[in-house]
Amino acid sequence: EKMAAAKAELELELLKNTSNAPFNQKGWDIAPNPVSNQALLQYHFEAQSDVIVEVFNAAGQLVTNYHLSNTQTGTLAIDVTAWQAGAYNVTLSSGSLREVKRLVVAH
Repeated sequence: EKMAAAKAELELELLKNTSNAPFNQKGWDIAPNPVSNQALLQYHFEAQSDVIVEVFNAAGQLVTNYHLSNTQTGTLAIDVTAWQAGAYNVTLSSGSLREVKRLVVAH
């Protein structure tokens, strides 16, 4: 019974720690998704580094890119009002990290 209570307490503590805003943790995300006007890319990394954000359309063509120098935590606003509706791949590179997330533009 004591172990079950201790386990429940630990799970509650883990839940508290993970239910905060997603950017209290390392990583990045983009929202809203789908987007019609402006997407916000939020990021938080362990240390300051140079960050490259590239957006590609469904045909693999580069739509836009951003170079953020010596940054650790922040928000990048991406204006999509002139983009055609559809799916885009957003690639974020920082040091050895390279991740791709899908962004859907719907007007």
